[in-house]
Amino acid sequence: MEITTKTAVYQFQFASDKASEICRQLAFAAFAIAWIFRIQLDNGSTVPALLAYGTALATTVLLLDLLQYVFSAAALQSALQREGVSDEEKVINVTASGVFSSIIFYGKIVLTAIAYALILKFFVVTLL
Repeated sequence: MEITTKTAVYQFQFASDKASEICRQLAFAAFAIAWIFRIQLDNGSTVPALLAYGTALATTVLLLDLLQYVFSAAALQSALQREGVSDEEKVINVTASGVFSSIIFYGKIVLTAIAYALILKFFVVTLL
């Protein structure tokens, strides 16, 4: 399959935006799962350990999501200010955001998978 660079960039941006969106939705769903399966006590409630760990990771995923976008915005702003761009077609170098943003991006995906492995383990242990 052959595609143009422009199409590849568009498809990459679409896929990474969608992956980030799904990670966010799964993180919020993890909070809902923990809320539904919390244990009522006389003096309040508690969350089973596996779900607590899962929601802690989900919280980290949301923080990484924010960090990724803030860091990318700051790197782009810095590059635009450094270059003093007035021509929309000028090519600029945004060196700082690439590797770090990728690490954050893939890190939040891995943490989402681990969070859901813990949640799945909770269901397996609870239901069997």
